[in-house]
Amino acid sequence: MGGREAIRGFAIQTLACLLDSLELSNDPWRVVTIEPDSLNDKVDIRWGLASGKIRAQQVKSSKNQIGRGNVVAWCDDLKKSGPADSYQLILAGPIAAAVLEDAPFNGVDVPPPTSLDTVALVDQ
Repeated sequence: MGGREAIRGFAIQTLACLLDSLELSNDPWRVVTIEPDSLNDKVDIRWGLASGKIRAQQVKSSKNQIGRGNVVAWCDDLKKSGPADSYQLILAGPIAAAVLEDAPFNGVDVPPPTSLDTVALVDQ
């Protein structure tokens, strides 16, 4: 990954975290950590919820279509990253239809993808 792609990836990861932090929930967050220590460095965002539960998220972005095979592998890696009460893979960019049709994978939630356009994410 080149510098430009890395910067875009970090920006998308940060914006995804900010958007999630504003979302209303029955179990609001109390603590959030970006790039926490994890067993295999697969957790990008770790949420400590008011209930005491932990949600682990990984953010992946690509300008190319994200296929089901990659999503399954990422979900498996995320699930092995360490203990959490819930896991979520956040995708940004175009995805194969099978990703949404077949989700969740290995107990990892995969919501509809976000935009790769950081300006659109900021506007959101």
